[in-house]
Amino acid sequence: MNNPLLLTSDQQQRYSRQLALSEVSAAGVGTIGVIDHDVVDLSNLQRQILHTTKRIGMGKTKSARLALNVQNPDVAVIEHLEALTPENARTIFSGYDVILNGSDNFATRYLEPPRV
Repeated sequence: MNNPLLLTSDQQQRYSRQLALSEVSAAGVGTIGVIDHDVVDLSNLQRQILHTTKRIGMGKTKSARLALNVQNPDVAVIEHLEALTPENARTIFSGYDVILNGSDNFATRYLEPPRV
């Protein structure tokens, strides 16, 4: 979203609030990476709002991609179908500008990358 002239009219309308402020005119999400090795379970639905009852048994990354693309079909969702580990964290994270930790287990939330 760096150049408003490259946006479609629908995108200009969608992002009009951000475009109105020069300080945040580059705001917006082009790509989101989602990492998870698990499938949607009934017990996830009360706290993991991207998933639905119809998606029980579906991979969580696929369910997240479907939900996010309903919100905004212009967002590219990259699925990482694996558990986050100290061995793969640096490689996966290197492809993103912002990392949001939404993990629900201590081992993943507080993992430490291997020392180099």
